[in-house]
Amino acid sequence: MKSSGGYPAFRWFLLATVTFGYVTCGMLIILFAPVLGEVAGSLGLDVGQATLAAMATYYFSSAVSVLVSGPLIDRFGARVTIVTGGVLLVAGCLLVPVLGKTVAGLVLTRVVMGLGSGPISACVPAVAARWFPPQERGIFSGAQGSGMALGVALGFGAMPPVVQANGGDWRAAVAWLAVVPAISLVLCVATLFVKEPTVSAPSAEEAGGAGDFGRALREPAFWVGVLGMFAFVWIMNAFNQQTPGYLAVPAPLGLGLGAMAAGQKMIAVQIGMILGAIGSGIFLDKVLKGNARPLLVAGFLLSAVFMSAVRLPFVHDSAALLGVTLFLCGFFESFTIPALSVFISLHYPQSIMGKVFAVSFGVSLFAGAIGVGLGGAILHATESYHLPILLVGVVAVLGAVACTFLKAPKAFGARVAPETGSGRATA
Repeated sequence: MKSSGGYPAFRWFLLATVTFGYVTCGMLIILFAPVLGEVAGSLGLDVGQATLAAMATYYFSSAVSVLVSGPLIDRFGARVTIVTGGVLLVAGCLLVPVLGKTVAGLVLTRVVMGLGSGPISACVPAVAARWFPPQERGIFSGAQGSGMALGVALGFGAMPPVVQANGGDWRAAVAWLAVVPAISLVLCVATLFVKEPTVSAPSAEEAGGAGDFGRALREPAFWVGVLGMFAFVWIMNAFNQQTPGYLAVPAPLGLGLGAMAAGQKMIAVQIGMILGAIGSGIFLDKVLKGNARPLLVAGFLLSAVFMSAVRLPFVHDSAALLGVTLFLCGFFESFTIPALSVFISLHYPQSIMGKVFAVSFGVSLFAGAIGVGLGGAILHATESYHLPILLVGVVAVLGAVACTFLKAPKAFGARVAPETGSGRATA
């Protein structure tokens, strides 16, 4: 395919649109975490039950949406698909004041939001492969990881003061914050009216052929990617959901910092993810030349170390050390999305990239639901955050073990290598 260097304006507009979509999804993933106590109290639930209603349902519906969105992106293109998702994101937020007065209504709004997140979540490798040259795909994919982190930081930082500004009404706060998905929707719609540059047809190798997805499913690389993504989604969502509660709620259950302070401290995690995603994308392009495996293994192992350390008294008793530890948790967990997105864009035909990423990420989103749900259940049973947080570290180690086996699939021949523009990139 023709190099994208001749149409930088269109290329970077797409990058901005997809990145802001990830900001929106990141915000909506975590929006309820800082105020789970208020949600629980208003609906007559305990914190564990509120976690299941407000968080786990979002992850399950997101997983379904991603699985559906991958084939739609391959068939209709990313731009039309993400507009549909944007409409659902806005609608889900605006429905919360209307339906969020009951548990069933809250669950329904979270399902709508989760369904809207799928197209944005699934489009990264397909957009990278079509519009970005191999040597820039790490940067593009890293931008999406930073967008997700920025969105999570926005959710942590904005939700408590907006709730406070609305007299403690968390439902009204969600409706006010619908402005973020509304901006995302405007950007998505604008892409429909930006003339797509004329490019040459993909080569036979790039385009792929009938039966390619079946061949991909028979490759170990596909399932290693699924396991790596599964571990990443588990640790990211479970850690981001559990840690604010651990920081906020009174002793002996938590550290007693309060919702506002907990939200502010969790911003350190998101700053770490922003810098880690961008930095790892550049490092992947410029130093590792597309070799995703060492980045994945290091990211998981170091995430396990620092996420487990949050529960240690000598760490959380020092404000400075706690802040540094939270930053490093975010920095190292951010490596996964850029690494796996680039791996898919370099080693699979364009015709199935949407499906490959959608299945990997979609199946993995169930890990988010399982991780959050299991964490909530353990919290409910033990009345302690220590075991749920330790479980996150264990899953991160398992992710590192799985990614040591990541190798380029053999079924598709030589793919495009970032450093040369031809040949096979290292796994």
